[in-house]
Amino acid sequence: MDIFEFFEHNLFYIILLRIIPRRIEVETLKSPGWKMVYGRRKTGKTFLVEKFTKWDKSYFVKRDGSVFDKQDATSMTYQEFISGLLQDLRESKRIVIDEFHRLPDEFLDFLHAYSGTRDLILITSTLWLATRLIARKESPLLGIAEPIKVGLIDERELLVELEKDVNGKELIEATTYLREPILVPIYRPPLRKFLAEYLASSGAIVEEIVGEAFREEEVTMSRVYLAILSAVADGMQKSGEIASVLINKGLIESLSAVQKYLKILTAMGFLEKIPIYGKKRFRYRISSPLLDLHFYLEEKYSYTELETPV
Repeated sequence: MDIFEFFEHNLFYIILLRIIPRRIEVETLKSPGWKMVYGRRKTGKTFLVEKFTKWDKSYFVKRDGSVFDKQDATSMTYQEFISGLLQDLRESKRIVIDEFHRLPDEFLDFLHAYSGTRDLILITSTLWLATRLIARKESPLLGIAEPIKVGLIDERELLVELEKDVNGKELIEATTYLREPILVPIYRPPLRKFLAEYLASSGAIVEEIVGEAFREEEVTMSRVYLAILSAVADGMQKSGEIASVLINKGLIESLSAVQKYLKILTAMGFLEKIPIYGKKRFRYRISSPLLDLHFYLEEKYSYTELETPV
């Protein structure tokens, strides 16, 4: 048994010598039928699908719309891909298509025409899904593909696995920040020293988690999203407070204009929407403790641009 077979057999999320289970997502992925795996960037969607499930063919859609066959290490046009995919489905193969939202809109018609044929796993970003849901109030894939969200690692799973090595306050703080998958492979206690050194050397990489999610959007819209996250990290938790910050920066023109951006960021998993008891209002907070810390430091100290002591 080689190392990949070992980890597939045990259904674990690999973290050097540590292993963090992603039980719920993996068990759902193993069941038959069409799946649509979605989630924020850098949460391990493709890793979970390709390492912990059985599949016959795996495709990756590039930004230019061409398709890369991971088995043959070859690129093909959309027309060539559709021809091959049709043959794959007729042969009852289990197919994975990563970043499928980059394909032409007519691909959705293809999916409707062949829904229910063997197994198909589609992987997409929540930005694509969120904008579709908000704009149309429905997804063209609802009803033909089971949606599976891959988000941050569950604190309970981290707690169970990390308590073998750390305890006390270190354990609680580690389970809070290591929900962000990119931190887990490189974590070394103590957590506070680790975080300070990581942000001092890799702050720009942290912001790339957000920036990459909006790379295919208009530049102006990307600035709005980043400004909202900065405002929330700085303590502006109500929609009116957030909107005022954006108006002062010239990014939106009215208080109501911020709502659609807040909806998208919430649907994508960047923000959490928390109801205020006894009122018909909400507060917002950043879901990822790492991103919350990053945007707070950036707003207060511009730490990625200015020399900032650890």
